[in-house]
Parts: sequence; C-alpha cells; structure tokens
Amino acid sequence: MEDTCILYLYHRVDPLTVQHYDLICQMNPEAIVVPLTNDISDYLPNSVDVKDFDSPWDTSNKWRSLDTTFYLWFLNRQLSAKRYILFEYDCRCLMPVAEAYAEVWDAEVSCRRLFIPEINTTWFWFSETELAKLPPGDRPYAAGVVPFVGTMLSHEGASRVLDAVTTEDVFCELRLGTAIRKAGLKQAPFPSTIDDTICSDLKPYDLSKPGIYHPVKPRDFYETKMAALRAKAARERSFPRRFRQYLRGFWERP
Repeated sequence: MEDTCILYLYHRVDPLTVQHYDLICQMNPEAIVVPLTNDISDYLPNSVDVKDFDSPWDTSNKWRSLDTTFYLWFLNRQLSAKRYILFEYDCRCLMPVAEAYAEVWDAEVSCRRLFIPEINTTWFWFSETELAKLPPGDRPYAAGVVPFVGTMLSHEGASRVLDAVTTEDVFCELRLGTAIRKAGLKQAPFPSTIDDTICSDLKPYDLSKPGIYHPVKPRDFYETKMAALRAKAARERSFPRRFRQYLRGFWERP
C-alpha cells in the first residue's frame, strides 16, 4: 500500500491545467499523483479516464457529478494508499501535502467545512428540491463538503464512503458530505495552514507564499467574472432611481 495518493481531477488540457499538475508533482515527489478525468480527448501523462468503467451514477453533467469520478476510480483502482487527497485543475499546490495536512494526517476524513442543514441553513444545495433527491434513508444524514477540492480520505474512510454513497442524481458536494456523515466518519477541519486558501469563493491570493490555493483560474476568467460583478453592481445602484422614476410616472398618470 502506498502512503499518499493525490488524485488530480481535470476536464481539459490547457496551460493552467498542465502548470498545476506539474507543481503538484514537483512539491510531492514521494506521493503518487494520478491525473483523473471523465470522457475527454486529450490527456495528461498516465491519466485514468473513468468513462471506460461501468457506472451506476448519472455522469452526464460533469460538474454536478464531479464526486463520481473519484468513486469510479476507487472501485476500479490499480493501487491503494493510506490516504487520498482530491485536487482539481484550479488548485495550485505550493507546498508538500504532508506538511499542509500534518495536523490531520491520520484523520478518517478532512475537509474545509462539513455543512449540515440545521446549522448552514442558507447553503444553496440544501434546498428542498435538492434534499428531496436524496433517498429517504439518507436525508437525516444530509451534509455538504464545502468545497469538494482538498478533501482528504483515509483508505478506510474512502471504503466506508463507497459503502454509504447514494447512486441518485445528487449534487456532488451534497452527495459526498451525506455519505461521510452516514458512514459515521469523524471529520477533521482543515489545519489553519490551508483553511483560508482552499475555498469555494473567488478571492485574491498572495501566490508568492507556500500554501495550497483554490480557486486559481486563468486571467481571462477573472476578467470576465469581475466585469459581470461590476455590471451587476451598476444595475443594483441604478435600481432605486429607476424605481422612483417608475413611481413618479405611475402617480402622474391621468
């Protein structure tokens, strides 16, 4: 059994994907790094494409079903490790994982946050519609891994997740989190070294410092995103004025 296996999930081969893969390999020469994907035409070296495996899950929406890429690999794996760490193409690794996860290195599972409906009431994927997609027996264990990226599972923890996970069409972070909770695994929050740098929100990072950062997107992605945010803010600022104009016109009608 290997000590550590890093699963690098990606959906296309572009400069950023290659750069982040190379950084993971450089920073973790003693770990096994497996590039992992689902149904693409161009591959990183030594990739595993899970499209070749029989699947009980609906994987037509690759974003929604991201977790199934891990499940399918685990069920058909050619190696086993003491722990598995799930990275994505937009995760920049600038320090060894053994150092970053040192405080939780022997945990059954570690993720940044494990949301539950009773506490994290506003999480989008705890909507009534999405929770209804869980099997009735799973709903009392509803939980979300937020974000998916960076999650670390021991071999025993991964095995128990596969025993517990539903095959219903449930959003990936909700499906994985529910399986973790249903399996009775003890979740260890991320160490402070990566708690603020692996998240689901766009935020500026100082990439000159050691760390593991997510999300790190191509520059044009940020430019498009920021332009959309500025346009939204402008619309919101102009709304009161437009509304006042509408009211004025309404009351001045004969």
